Amino acid sequence: MVYTNLMKLKDYIKTIPLEERDVFSAKCGTSFAHIRNIAYGYKKSGESLCINIERESGGTVKCEELRPDVDWKYLRGTFTTFKLETTKPSPDPEAELSPATPGIGKMLITDTSDRRNEELRNSDRRE
Repeated sequence: MVYTNLMKLKDYIKTIPLEERDVFSAKCGTSFAHIRNIAYGYKKSGESLCINIERESGGTVKCEELRPDVDWKYLRGTFTTFKLETTKPSPDPEAELSPATPGIGKMLITDTSDRRNEELRNSDRRE
C-alpha cells in the first residue's frame, strides 16, 4: 500500500544535507531509512513519530500531512464544538431577549479555547 499526502516530507528530507540526515532521524527517534519509507509512501508514520518530525522540521512538515486520518485538531485543542441548548420559557414573552422559540432550543457555537464562553455557561447554570 502506498500512502499519499507526503510530498512535503519528501521535499523536506531532500533539503537535509547527507551528513545531517542521521542526526535528524535520531532526534525523531527512528532511522533515516524509516523516514524515507514514510516520505515515499511505503510506510505509515506512527502518531508520536509525526509529532517528532513536525518538531524537528521546525513545523515545515505538519502532522496533518503525515497522518490526515488522525484528529490533530482535537489533540491540539484547536477545534470548535457545537452544543444544543434548550431555552427556558419566559413568563413574560416581551422580556425574552432571544428570538429562539421556547422549548425548541438554539445552537450555541463554542470555541473550546474561549474561556469566556465557559464562564457564561457556568453563570447560566447558577441562575
